[in-house]
Amino acid sequence: MEDDHAAEPRRLGIRASVSAPILGDGELWRRRASAGASFPTHAERRLCAFAELVRRAIANVDARVELNASRARIVAAADEARRRIERSVPLPGWSAALHEHRPTGSSRTASGHC
Repeated sequence: MEDDHAAEPRRLGIRASVSAPILGDGELWRRRASAGASFPTHAERRLCAFAELVRRAIANVDARVELNASRARIVAAADEARRRIERSVPLPGWSAALHEHRPTGSSRTASGHC
C-alpha cells in the first residue's frame, strides 16, 4: 500500500524530484525543487550549482548594502570631525583679526553699528 502523501504525485505522473537549499548567512533562505517523470543524471548537480549562484548573488547584494551603509557612516563621521576641528582650531591670524575689529561699547558709531 502506497503512502497517502505519495499517491497524488504518482497519479500526476511525478516519479522523481530534486531539490537544493539556498542559504543566506548560513541559514536556509529558500529551497528550489523540481519534480517530473524523470531527470537527467546531472540534474541534481546543476540544481545545486544554480542554488550556489543564487546564494552568491544574495551575498553580493547584502555586501553592497552593508558597504553603502558603512560609507555613509564614514562620511558622516568625517563631516562631524571636520566641523569639530573648524570650531576648535581657528585659522592663523583669525584670532588677532577678531580682536582688532571686535566692537566695544565706546567704539560704536552713532548708528549703533560696528
